[in-house]
Amino acid sequence: YDLVQGRLLESANVTYPRLSEQQEMYIRSADALKSLGYSTQETLDITDSFTYLLATNAASAEKGAAAIDAYTKAVQSGRVESDAWQTILSATPTIVDAIAKSAGKTASEIRAMGIAGQLSVTDLNEGLRKTVEQNKAATEGMVTTVNDAVTRLTNTWSVYVGESNRANGSTLQIVKAINLLSDN
Repeated sequence: YDLVQGRLLESANVTYPRLSEQQEMYIRSADALKSLGYSTQETLDITDSFTYLLATNAASAEKGAAAIDAYTKAVQSGRVESDAWQTILSATPTIVDAIAKSAGKTASEIRAMGIAGQLSVTDLNEGLRKTVEQNKAATEGMVTTVNDAVTRLTNTWSVYVGESNRANGSTLQIVKAINLLSDN
């Protein structure tokens, strides 16, 4: 539990979605990825890599959510349908390069396979898994906005509050302090 939560927070703090979005992607895909033989670490690598690509491709919230939905459905069904591929590709165009590099094919071949519904879930997952560090490095080089910094603070704060409450039930005191601040 702690390994997964720590890694999800780390990834969210690099890509700046709400932590709950990062957790949702992991929850929706973890069981299916594990049934395909991926370890917890590899599952985290795959989901992190996907999130990094959403960030570096500047996917809108709507396109990102649709791509996550298409990806998790593909993983759960064991097949990358043409429409799912097109949804993923529209949000993360550089995913083609990640898969091509991993599969030893050209980007044009991967794109054509995806459109024809012939891209395997294994090729998709391996492309993500094998390029996680490259995708992370690209994300870390991006400019941080004030909104990103606030999202990071919110993510870190929510984990702190959860851990504090888990350790000693202290959220009641935090709520009282916040209410006092908001009343004044």
